[in-house]
Amino acid sequence: MSVPPTRPERRNPAMRAAWRSLWRSLWLSPGRLSLAAAALLAVAPPLLAARPAAAHAIVVESRPAAGTAVPAGPVEVDIRYNSRIDVARSRLGLARGTGQAGEARGPEERLALTEDPSGARLIARTGPLEPGPYRLRWQVLAVDGHITRGDIVFTVVPRDALRDAAPGGTPQAAAPATGGGTIR
Repeated sequence: MSVPPTRPERRNPAMRAAWRSLWRSLWLSPGRLSLAAAALLAVAPPLLAARPAAAHAIVVESRPAAGTAVPAGPVEVDIRYNSRIDVARSRLGLARGTGQAGEARGPEERLALTEDPSGARLIARTGPLEPGPYRLRWQVLAVDGHITRGDIVFTVVPRDALRDAAPGGTPQAAAPATGGGTIR
């Protein structure tokens, strides 16, 4: 078994001491140390200063909200995010069913998106929906370059059932969505 070659200063203690002494005299002299400390103090504050974080697109509010019931017929979809998104590279799909394992699901229909001036919302309108569970599946590209995906499950009920359940006969207002999605 051969021993791997080492640098001369590692084999010879006197050589090691000479290298150490040279290193200390060049780099750790009091003048250089204070100069290095001054440079560090000058550079550190801008590097450590608080900056706004580039946030992933997370659902802040949605209409319909997750877990709510909406009347049968066309549904206005409005999903608001916490940051600007690239609407041209974003998708919004609608499928019948909740997406649970073992559940019969319908095909996913891609919804046409309406332009949003704020750049932080997906807006679309569905065709007439029959009563039952539905799943909005969204995927957005945030300005930080990350893709975020998620689902919003809601239920469509007959108009009569919703009118009887809600006080005043009006559907529920938009509420914060739960389960913001998956970051990819």
